[in-house]
Amino acid sequence: MPHLRFPSGEYVYWTRLDEHERIKGELLPVVIDKMKNGCMENPFKKCTMKTTITHNYKLLNREQLQKVLFEPLRKMFSEIDDSYIKNMDIYKTCVTTQWFNFYEKGDFQEVHSHLQNDNQMQEVIIDGKFCKEVFSAVYILHDKSTENSLVFKGGDIVFDTSKQSDIQEGCVLLFPTSLKHEVRPVVVPGRITFAFNVAYHFSEM
Repeated sequence: MPHLRFPSGEYVYWTRLDEHERIKGELLPVVIDKMKNGCMENPFKKCTMKTTITHNYKLLNREQLQKVLFEPLRKMFSEIDDSYIKNMDIYKTCVTTQWFNFYEKGDFQEVHSHLQNDNQMQEVIIDGKFCKEVFSAVYILHDKSTENSLVFKGGDIVFDTSKQSDIQEGCVLLFPTSLKHEVRPVVVPGRITFAFNVAYHFSEM
């Protein structure tokens, strides 16, 4: 079970997609088409990458979402020894936002989390049910660098994924929306990642 747990209880879980090459072949033309249509922008203050985060395009079909997101989530629920996670039901999860990011050489992203207000989980209503955005995911669709640029920060602990040889193109990383992370300056141009926020319906809400 490839994962790292911070003293705070936050964690990063990662897995490689068996069908990455096929999925990459399907998604790259979609990404290129969107980029040609001028949908990329940089809405952030300090970083230099381009993203579609403000558009929330539904770029993955149902089968692709199963492979890229829900199967890794199901694996995480079954493999991480944590009662909070193990008791979760995959059928109570849904994607709230999805976007892709593009990095040229030297592009980076500042330290951030996926919390809306940077301090509390976003509540959303889906099919009449209250849900909270509890998980985020990053899928490394295209990256020819041998060292991944993503770095997580849990308190005083830093998890630099460039030192983890099995985190490369084709991997999906799952983590709480509250976990701080950044992308250090990219060495090889053309890095493309998909990112997702996932909400969960808590029965007691």
